[in-house]
Amino acid sequence: STQSTWDDSHFVTVAPRTSSPTETCYFSNSSNPEYDEVVVFGYQQVLPRYLVKFTPKQGYQPPLPKPTPTPQKKFPLMNPKQVREYLEKTIQFSSPDVPSILENEGVDSVVLPTLTENDMKELGINFGDRRKISKLIKDVCGE
Repeated sequence: STQSTWDDSHFVTVAPRTSSPTETCYFSNSSNPEYDEVVVFGYQQVLPRYLVKFTPKQGYQPPLPKPTPTPQKKFPLMNPKQVREYLEKTIQFSSPDVPSILENEGVDSVVLPTLTENDMKELGINFGDRRKISKLIKDVCGE
């Protein structure tokens, strides 16, 4: 069943019943584009669309379109070895052991974006390299 959404932003003229616009509410029945459900003079009616003329009320602003969600960026699926290889190509670490440490800890592309500064500190990764990894995560994932 279709959920009715009533709108009072327009005047409606229903031929031949009303010759001048009548303030009303209406619902455009999306399940049948040939009919509009309207309330005229307090009575709910379903009328053929060709009989109903809608005129925007003064000052009416059509609703803004809903923004389309931004697709979430993420790392491509990579196992820990692939993550190590990716990091070795992408970041110049001050400690060359960092990519291997992450590989040995099983950090894949699902875990990598969830690493926190504390996680990396517990793994013995120095401050500068932690910042480089955090920046990479932010650049790729927008987080």
